[in-house]
Amino acid sequence: MDPASIILIVLAVALVSIVVYSIVLVLTRWYFSLSPSQIAGFSLLMFLMGVMIESYLDLNNVNFFISSILIFVLVLFWMYRIFKTRTIAKQLKEVS
Repeated sequence: MDPASIILIVLAVALVSIVVYSIVLVLTRWYFSLSPSQIAGFSLLMFLMGVMIESYLDLNNVNFFISSILIFVLVLFWMYRIFKTRTIAKQLKEVS
């Protein structure tokens, strides 16, 4: 692959990631009314998805791709714990 096509692929992935991230961020902020720390965690999750896609398309950075998958799973678990705690807190508030 020549450098020009690699640059075009990276720019296309970046543009698609920015558009998807913007749409999802607006929806999560308005529809789910997340706190700023949860939005920051979600932003990190979207950034890691972009890094994973870019390293997968490059195919020379296999170790980088594997490490980004590991970090992605850890952040996803962290976000799951936040939402689970928030749901339990809401249920306890409704009961009392």
